[in-house]
Amino acid sequence: MNIRKMMLFFFSVLFLSGCQSFSLQKEEESLYVNSSEYYFKLPMNWSIEEDPQKELNEDAKFGASDTKSNSVMFIRTQHAEGIDEKKMKSNVEKYLKNYYDLNSMKKASFKVGDLPVLSYVFKSSYKKKPAWAQMYYVLSENNIVEFVFYSPVDNSEEKRKQVFEEVVKTLREKVDAETVASSEEKTTAYNRFETEDMSIYLSSYKVEKQDANSILVIRYVFTNKGKESLVPSEQWNKLIVASQNDKELQVFNNEDITDTELSYLLSRGNEEAKKGKTVESAVIYYLHDEAETVTFTFNQSLLAGREPLVLDINQ
Repeated sequence: MNIRKMMLFFFSVLFLSGCQSFSLQKEEESLYVNSSEYYFKLPMNWSIEEDPQKELNEDAKFGASDTKSNSVMFIRTQHAEGIDEKKMKSNVEKYLKNYYDLNSMKKASFKVGDLPVLSYVFKSSYKKKPAWAQMYYVLSENNIVEFVFYSPVDNSEEKRKQVFEEVVKTLREKVDAETVASSEEKTTAYNRFETEDMSIYLSSYKVEKQDANSILVIRYVFTNKGKESLVPSEQWNKLIVASQNDKELQVFNNEDITDTELSYLLSRGNEEAKKGKTVESAVIYYLHDEAETVTFTFNQSLLAGREPLVLDINQ
């Protein structure tokens, strides 16, 4: 083989290798959340993180990374109940505006099948190094699925941006009709609290450590069904008393929260929600004992006949 042919062969191999690096894996990954099974593909040579909440983001439902390019991605979700595309955009941009400059972002929207997608690309940082952030919000039947990618600022950034968008475009949702029916029945009976003027949906809860204290972090979705503006946190406290072993739990001091997303949710709960508005918020309690169940007792003048709700916080 002469030198010219050897060089052509060498550059052909490099070219093909480069193409493979920015392609997608053949096998799909899956994620089950709130009665929906999601399927999607990762970039070639990426590895799944076994503990994404520890390594990437405390609210991550899924995470993966690429050690060659020092890129990472994770997926977060929230319930999509009462949310349309317009409301999703309003909520997302209100959240992003608290931490980033919206004017510096490249914003776009598209669809994956019938699912609306919002895209935000901007320069940020990851582990104290300059990085590109790409955030995609997909409105599916049961959830808003958020894809978050961080990748270095380098000569390959444009190719990575393209492949990250291709990852999102592989997303598909499979809803189990039987699971949805049983889940909705359970939600109505246990996780949803409704009065004439409001609806509260308890979406998640978890135990965390804050200094020497154990705390219970609860996320909920509040909908104002009345005619007047309501403050979600005030309505929560009027409706619900949390306790352990008949000892009332005290609400955690919001000023001590360092998590920016949680701080934002807490602040939203202190803002007025106008008629018909749906707001995602949170409440935090000090725990007496993280091994004991937590009981919600309801104000019978507002929710007559409603039995206490017991949360097994060790699950």
